[in-house]
Amino acid sequence: MSQRVGQLLGHHEKRLQQVLSPIRGHVLSARDIAVQVEWVVGFWEQMDSVNRMLAILETQAHLCLLQARGLVVTEEKMGVNLYTAAK
Repeated sequence: MSQRVGQLLGHHEKRLQQVLSPIRGHVLSARDIAVQVEWVVGFWEQMDSVNRMLAILETQAHLCLLQARGLVVTEEKMGVNLYTAAK
C-alpha cells in the first residue's frame, strides 16, 4: 500500500508541475492550461466533452492548491479567472 501512496504522490507532484509550467511568464485560463497538460486519457484533441470538462476541473483544483502555496496569482477579467506564476 505504501508503494501505491508513493505513486499517487509522485503523480500529483508531476501534475502540479504540468499545470504550473504553461503559466510561467504567461496569463492563461484554466482551459488554456488544461489543453497543455499530458492527460492519462489522451491528448486534448482526442478527449470527448466530458473528459475535457473533467480536465478543466482538475486543472482548477491544482491551481487552487498552487495558489494556496503562493506559487500562482489569479486575476479576473471579464468574468474569467486567469492565472500566472507568482514572481
